[in-house]
Amino acid sequence: MIYNKSNSTDKQTTKGLSYFFKKVVPDKEQHNNKLSLFNAATKFYSAIPGDIYNNPMELMNCFALTLARTITEKAAIQKDIACSTSMFPEEFYSACADDLIKQGSSIQDRELLIIYLKQSAHILKKSGIIIKEKDYSIHIVEILSKVSLYRKIFDSFWNRQEWETIFPSSPEAANSLYENRESFIALLSGYYESVNIEVLANDFFDLSGICPRNDYFMISFIDFYLLTWLKHFGILEYSYTKNDDNIYVSLTESGRSFLKSIS
Repeated sequence: MIYNKSNSTDKQTTKGLSYFFKKVVPDKEQHNNKLSLFNAATKFYSAIPGDIYNNPMELMNCFALTLARTITEKAAIQKDIACSTSMFPEEFYSACADDLIKQGSSIQDRELLIIYLKQSAHILKKSGIIIKEKDYSIHIVEILSKVSLYRKIFDSFWNRQEWETIFPSSPEAANSLYENRESFIALLSGYYESVNIEVLANDFFDLSGICPRNDYFMISFIDFYLLTWLKHFGILEYSYTKNDDNIYVSLTESGRSFLKSIS
């Protein structure tokens, strides 16, 4: 598994992930001993229930919608939420995470859920579905059908959201990835069978030139952030073999059709 390979970026990635747990900017958090990118990735994989190919995920039942619905439903009830430094206070995300765990979420790791909820809140705000007023009160502009909500939050994620905000480990890497996102999807769409994440990333590095091959920080960055959110949207799925520690991804049938519809 690629995360077992040692590199010198652990401190940087730990600092980036702690951004989601504190109300200060990442550069001021050098002494926070929070979840590292690689430990978080390991927890993410441990949350996958068996071989993902035995658990197909349709777009309208995807985890991104579950996150969005959880946030908007709770925010609609608690309209007087006030927080000057972030979208919602920490207690709000904790309560949402607890709700998801009680509801039997496929991801039971609380810290990971809080990361995903905070990312989702940024996406919802950028979409215009959630508005934060000057008095810090929260308003839900519209309650959408599943199809409309899916398209709106995916458009927000893909075309409107600054990835450096939701992928905070490395703003430079996030911006480079955003600028080359169409090339990444075109490359991924060219695989009609599952592909090793490391192979996919190295092919992308060759295509885009954003970094040298075998840059394990960037491979992990792409995996933990971009590939994870494409999975949240039901666009791709993860799998693994029993004979090695490699992790594979492939587009779902509905994900491939969706990407074609927006290209």
